[in-house]
Amino acid sequence: MIGLVSACAAIGDLEAGEDLHSYMEARGLCWMVALRNALIDMYAKCGCLLRARQLFDEMKEGKRSLVTWNSMIWAHAAHGDAEEAIKLFRRISSREVQHVRPDGVTNLAVLSACAHAGRVEEGRKLFDEMTKRGEEVGVEHYGCMVDMMGRAGMLNEAWHLVEVMPFESNDMVWGALLGGCRIHGDVKMGERAVAKLMKLKPEEGGYYILLSAIYVEAGRPVDAAMIRRSMDLRKATKTPGLSHNGSQ
Repeated sequence: MIGLVSACAAIGDLEAGEDLHSYMEARGLCWMVALRNALIDMYAKCGCLLRARQLFDEMKEGKRSLVTWNSMIWAHAAHGDAEEAIKLFRRISSREVQHVRPDGVTNLAVLSACAHAGRVEEGRKLFDEMTKRGEEVGVEHYGCMVDMMGRAGMLNEAWHLVEVMPFESNDMVWGALLGGCRIHGDVKMGERAVAKLMKLKPEEGGYYILLSAIYVEAGRPVDAAMIRRSMDLRKATKTPGLSHNGSQ
């Protein structure tokens, strides 16, 4: 049943998901935490945030697993509801919830919520708290912070964060910075980011295309053509699904 519900979530088939939910209720299966978690995820991915939250709220506090909390925080983040994502994160981080503690997935979910809602100061505060408490903070969390700052136009701060992060930077981190450069038309920073990306992942053409777009928007069509030519010479190809903010 978990596999079937997860399949509905993956393809966004709400009608089939609701039928499965009714089937499970009729057979008394909905007490199972793993199934309720799958239903929360399915409803959220099919656009029914209120239904997902209803299932979450109906569960007793002691029955909610870490997956339950993470699924609900991600659901609010994905729907742009940073306020509720942060509230849930605060609850699971406090003594109010005794039997579970945030992990790297929880931390990434709340940072993603802040990034997409433009809640930069709150995101920075949460990130600082995570690092001070010694919680799970990896390269993907730094990448989320870079994305957050880049979206807000804080490109120099984002560059500095990449420089001081205690991990080897990867193409996703620099890609997030490049996405910020595209949003704010920062050609010089974009060139620096692409220089890093060409060393890390020279075969990925999506980054060349982003820099080309920055040149076009800056009124530099010759440079745009040159970067496209460089892409062809290196036989780089665009990965399907690579978006204009540099994320997958």
